[in-house]
Amino acid sequence: MQRHHWSSLQWSDGHPWLDPSAQDMWVMMLLVLTWVTTNSCVSVMDGKQGELIVGTPAKRQAVTNPTNTLFGTKRLIGRCFDDAQTQKEMKMVPFKIVRAPNGDAWLEVNGKTYSPSQIGAFVLTKMKETAEAYLDVERIINEPTAAALSYGMNNKKGVIAVFDLGGGTFDVSILEISNSVFEIKATNVDTFLGREDFGNALLEYLMSEFKRTDKH
Repeated sequence: MQRHHWSSLQWSDGHPWLDPSAQDMWVMMLLVLTWVTTNSCVSVMDGKQGELIVGTPAKRQAVTNPTNTLFGTKRLIGRCFDDAQTQKEMKMVPFKIVRAPNGDAWLEVNGKTYSPSQIGAFVLTKMKETAEAYLDVERIINEPTAAALSYGMNNKKGVIAVFDLGGGTFDVSILEISNSVFEIKATNVDTFLGREDFGNALLEYLMSEFKRTDKH
């Protein structure tokens, strides 16, 4: 965790930034890595009347049922089918990404279409059910909020920047803590920067190296 003497939140070209000349309170930088969280994977089983499985069981059978196993679909939320990033993603995944009636990017499995938000709901429902087996679940919150709450439990004050580098997205949230009240000042996300992208970049590099050495 890094500590900076910044505090004044301003906007430049539509993006938030913190003015380093302001000296009235501390800004804490929190980095949240979500590499090993619950698998955000959903699969529809063949020959089992469309049985839906979520999480680790879905990931385990992805090799034998790739076209019906969905993963990393959060990054498609709000994306148009014709978006350049969507078209690039279509070349990288084994499942079908199709055009929804409103032009958004949706998923098709066994002839049925699902929005990325629906797939996310399946994952969250499974996580909630799993947690309820051991805990009294009051509310589901995202990782940056959880990190901020954990940091501010001891009545800390100031402005914090939470960086959440996950499996498919990179989220940044700016929050102010005062008297145990958390106020979100700004938030932004890169939906195509995460573990999936690092893995793809590494795979492309290894393939290019193999092709280069194979020529000799």
